[in-house]
Amino acid sequence: MTSAPPEFAAAREPCEPEGWFLVAGAAAAALYLAGTFVFAKDISELTFLAAALCCVAAVATFADLRTARAGVALALGGVLLGCTAALGVALLPLARHRARSWALLRAACEGPTLVAGSAAVGATALGTAAGALLGGAAGAAELPQTLALCLVLAGVAGAATACAYFAKYAPDAGRSLGVDLNYNGVKAFCVLAGAVLGAMTAAGALVAALKLHGLARGPALHVPGRNSFALVAFGALVVLGALFVLPPDTTGLIYAHLLCGAILVAAGLGSLLVVGCAVQDMAVCLALLSGLAGWTLVAEGFALDNLLLTIVGCLVGVIGGLQVRVLGRAANRTLSAVLLAHPKPLTVVAETTASIAAATGLEAGLLDPRLSRTQTTSVEAVAETLAEARQVVVVPGFGLSIAGAQWALSAVVLALLKREVEVHVALHPNAGRLPGHMHVVLAEAGVPTSIVRAIEVEGPHDINQDVNQIFAQADVALVVGAHDLTNSAAVEDPNSALAGKPVLHVWKAKNCVFLRHHTQMDNNNPVYAKENVSVLLGDPKHSLEALNIHVQSHSLI
Repeated sequence: MTSAPPEFAAAREPCEPEGWFLVAGAAAAALYLAGTFVFAKDISELTFLAAALCCVAAVATFADLRTARAGVALALGGVLLGCTAALGVALLPLARHRARSWALLRAACEGPTLVAGSAAVGATALGTAAGALLGGAAGAAELPQTLALCLVLAGVAGAATACAYFAKYAPDAGRSLGVDLNYNGVKAFCVLAGAVLGAMTAAGALVAALKLHGLARGPALHVPGRNSFALVAFGALVVLGALFVLPPDTTGLIYAHLLCGAILVAAGLGSLLVVGCAVQDMAVCLALLSGLAGWTLVAEGFALDNLLLTIVGCLVGVIGGLQVRVLGRAANRTLSAVLLAHPKPLTVVAETTASIAAATGLEAGLLDPRLSRTQTTSVEAVAETLAEARQVVVVPGFGLSIAGAQWALSAVVLALLKREVEVHVALHPNAGRLPGHMHVVLAEAGVPTSIVRAIEVEGPHDINQDVNQIFAQADVALVVGAHDLTNSAAVEDPNSALAGKPVLHVWKAKNCVFLRHHTQMDNNNPVYAKENVSVLLGDPKHSLEALNIHVQSHSLI
């Protein structure tokens, strides 16, 4: 985890008193427990509704970075209230025994009611502690794999809940499923959907976490016949699901086998789809898995008749779907292309190499892969250009987070703002490995949210032109870790594999500076061959720290 330097300890913008949302949530939870245990009144449904409304209101605050922290606190208050209501459902029988007599209460405490209540309280406390430790240990750079691990837990919980519900209503292998306790076809479908979606989410998120954490090396794993296996697995799920949901004509044990088979097939399908995705497509994968986790909650909510799970699940599922659409348009790729298409890095390199050759007048076969014609510059020259500029556009990418250079970048931005330089931070939707990832990274470093401008995808091959028009007016465009989002071949070469991909037009600035470790390009980018583009070699963090010193010293001249 990357900690903030002392000088940035208080470098945060004022925000709304989000702590009061937590206090209100805790107070509401205490009132609910008092009403449940003291007066033995079941108000869980009303409490679930209040918790769901808190989550819905929290999502509305995420549209503005200035209120996002308050939204997080409001969501936490809603989750706290929902968890308390779930505990109240388990403790309600004890409360009713207490209302009758202390003797009945003592008798209930000796039975399974106390065991179930204690298990619920213990599991909630354990989960809260584990979540606090996991969240506290993870920095902004580790947010993608942290979310992936949370999705693993969400998927496992969804599948386990479905299996527990099945075991409750079909405990006897000799009974037919659907005979007892109104366990009908709709309930059976909800149980199956919750188990299948949960298993698929857990397996896919586990593979994504391993790839994001670097434990699964390589951009993408090519599995021979992967699409055929996926099609067969999908067909198997349809068959198993139909047998599970159709009117029962066999014993509960057979249905248990069908459910377990569906879970295994779903887990295999989820891991198979994600394992073939490149790391740069993990943002789309995580958005899809988040949506699946949401629909898992919806299925569980219908099965358990739980209003909170249904509403929050719909919210998460729809948001995940919208994120997949936006990120896909920003990458100029469809969801099927991300999940099912084989990686073709050689084709992209060959086509962009031809683009560079056309831009430089060289033959493609004679082009140096290290782009030796790229202009290099020095820290002193870049610092002087920044200090004398009137308008600067900073373009950060995931490489900034990997290098841990967000604090150094924030120092440079603040130094320029002190010189009354107009500074903009342009973000691409695919800048991080997570939707909104770079917003969190920059906010953690204390970059003013008022200067951050994110691209809004308006069409399949279009982006907000107002953001790109800034570059034409800018004196300097400073690119840190976002070279894959500034490939000019997407705009200038209609025959390129990247043609139509929304990119940031950094080459339109008077001066464009890329901060890179070396000139070896992962995807040969013709923008480096332009006359107004130069590369500052070295560790981005060290380069930014040096730029900050030189910019501040230049202000004294």
